[in-house]
Amino acid sequence: MAALVADARRRADFAGARTQAMAIAALRATTEETRMVNGTPRDLVRGTLLESGTQAALHPGDLPADPASLLAPARAGAGQWLEGDYGVMRFAPAPLSLRAGDGPPHIRLDRAAEFLFGDKL
Repeated sequence: MAALVADARRRADFAGARTQAMAIAALRATTEETRMVNGTPRDLVRGTLLESGTQAALHPGDLPADPASLLAPARAGAGQWLEGDYGVMRFAPAPLSLRAGDGPPHIRLDRAAEFLFGDKL
């Protein structure tokens, strides 16, 4: 995420704004796990596929050493720069079974809220 917003972040930091980059999701649709595949540990994401409703565990691929290489096509104006690689990963949100006072499963939404208005409360 930091690489994605690096240019805007530098401008904001220069102007005196406090910034932070983080990946968040209001609803968690997958869980991470490591499984042995052909004797090698493999990091996977597991969830329910949106189209079929079946459970799947997929290896999302390894990130390159330089995240900017993923962003170069988008910055050059490519219309579907990641669509071919990540189109298969369409997961449905988990069914809700919450107790009173609990929120849905999320990814770092609490940290984003703390950064945005934590001192104001």
